[in-house]
Amino acid sequence: MLASVTGLLIWHFWNLLRLSWWLWVDRSMTPPPGRGSWEPLLYGLHQMQLRNKKRRRELGNLIKRFRSGAESLPDAVVLTTEEGGIFWCNGLAQQILGLRWPEDNGQNILNLLRYPEFTQYLKTRDFSRPLNLVLNTGRHLEIRVMPYTHKQLLMVARDVTQMHIVS
Repeated sequence: MLASVTGLLIWHFWNLLRLSWWLWVDRSMTPPPGRGSWEPLLYGLHQMQLRNKKRRRELGNLIKRFRSGAESLPDAVVLTTEEGGIFWCNGLAQQILGLRWPEDNGQNILNLLRYPEFTQYLKTRDFSRPLNLVLNTGRHLEIRVMPYTHKQLLMVARDVTQMHIVS
């Protein structure tokens, strides 16, 4: 009886070692073959791994579609934290606002767009109306800021220079 229990413990310990090796060292997608009670466990882990891989691929494609859509917008788009830390901007934001992506990732937008009106607009947090801003380059911008997700802001800047030239 003691020999059977000892053998069973050794067998389980061996399977635990194989599982640990597969999870932390071996980079293959296929788990080690399992027997007995280990077979459904290893199969379940393998299925979960395949589902996670598929989900990561789907999320990656969703992010690509979002970025592609944001790049095709006729406005500059910047995503920031509530404190103003930039974590994404589209190509038009680089063009119009002079941002550099990915170099400006994490930089505070107030350190990059140094206009007192803009600083005041962000600090008062009254985004019910857009901010009309004239850049040093002579461009006229209409800037709208809105809450995006938890503790994040979406900033949309539209070049309205042509409207000011006509008037």
